[in-house]
Amino acid sequence: MDQHTTDLAVAGFSPRAEPILRPGKNCWRVAKASRAAVLIDGADYYAALEQSLRKARKSILIVGWDFDAGIRLLPDRPETPKLGDFLRALVEERPELEVRVLVWSVAVIHAPGAPLPLLLGAAWEKHPRIQVRLDREHPLYGAHHQKIVCIDDNLAFAGGMDLTIRRWDTCKHEAEHDLRKGPECPQGMGRQVQGSVRQGLGSGPCRDGRTAKEAGRDPRKYSAA
Repeated sequence: MDQHTTDLAVAGFSPRAEPILRPGKNCWRVAKASRAAVLIDGADYYAALEQSLRKARKSILIVGWDFDAGIRLLPDRPETPKLGDFLRALVEERPELEVRVLVWSVAVIHAPGAPLPLLLGAAWEKHPRIQVRLDREHPLYGAHHQKIVCIDDNLAFAGGMDLTIRRWDTCKHEAEHDLRKGPECPQGMGRQVQGSVRQGLGSGPCRDGRTAKEAGRDPRKYSAA
């Protein structure tokens, strides 16, 4: 028994006898990853994601608190396409590839990304194998806060960065940076952690474009943990 556990016992608290995450109670499922890596900064995450998206063949699932298709994953290379155009080009190149995006509905009010494309749609998403949905099936002001990208049911990025403005930053965290002055990030900087893991996230909620409620799961009780 370590000192922390001993102190809890003296204070009248019993050590937790079961894990915090319990499938069916406070999370959907628990899965083990055979490989994992940590990406600290937006520049590293977006670059790794861009490379992984290029390898997608069947499915790209994006879940986010916010989503802005106008960002560039590689803002230091202005010749590269914006995110929405990039996803559309991938779908057109690969006849089996499907793209599904699920975003918190209240993001159109509170999040920094452009709200009108989420509300009215955009040209890049007008394709039968692309779906962009706003998740309205949650309690009042309950935040759909997961940030996940799953590719081909094989590779998943999960962590603190969604695909929107004000997330891109380098490891230098400079107070002033030219690449944060454009639409990708008009102000501020991000220092968040994103993990890349291989596990079964692709078979979970919204893989077929449905919200948690439509898939038969109560969004007040389940999350894609």
